[in-house]
Amino acid sequence: MLPQMDIVGGIMLADGAEAQVVTGVDDHSRHCVIAQVVGRATGRAVCLAFARGVVMANRAFARCNSARESASNALWR
Repeated sequence: MLPQMDIVGGIMLADGAEAQVVTGVDDHSRHCVIAQVVGRATGRAVCLAFARGVVMANRAFARCNSARESASNALWR
C-alpha cells in the first residue's frame, strides 16, 4: 500500500474549535485507506493516522484473500 497523504483543515466544530482530517488514498486502488479527524495535524497525529491506516488495510486484505499463507503474511507486515 502506498497512500497519498493529505490534510484538510478549517472544519469548525460547534464549540468553536477547529478540527483537521488526515486522509490517505491508496495510489494503486484509489480507495480511501485513511480518514482520521485530529485536533491539530502534528507529526505525531499524522504518523498515528498512517499506522492505523496500514493496519486496517492489511486486515482488509487478509479478509479478502483466499490463500491462508498470504493472509497470514499480510497481518504481520
